[in-house]
Amino acid sequence: MDISAQIQLASARDAIDNTDVRTLEPPSLQEVAMASRTAASSVKRKNKHQKAGRRRKNRLARRSTQSMTELFAGLGEPGQPAPKG
Repeated sequence: MDISAQIQLASARDAIDNTDVRTLEPPSLQEVAMASRTAASSVKRKNKHQKAGRRRKNRLARRSTQSMTELFAGLGEPGQPAPKG
């Protein structure tokens, strides 16, 4: 590496070290790449499938545990002898 390249490298390092990150501006809208329609569609489809699975599991979880009346229904009425048979 010749001396001029070393000087340029050193000045670039100094500029980076002295840069305050809080003053940096976000990239403009022209610099930000947009996703293609195909990529956006596949992400939407993936999210839709995940949400459908989550909704199904939540629906099942609501009725996963029986209520007290359903759990002890086979034992008969309270205060009465248990049914035989």
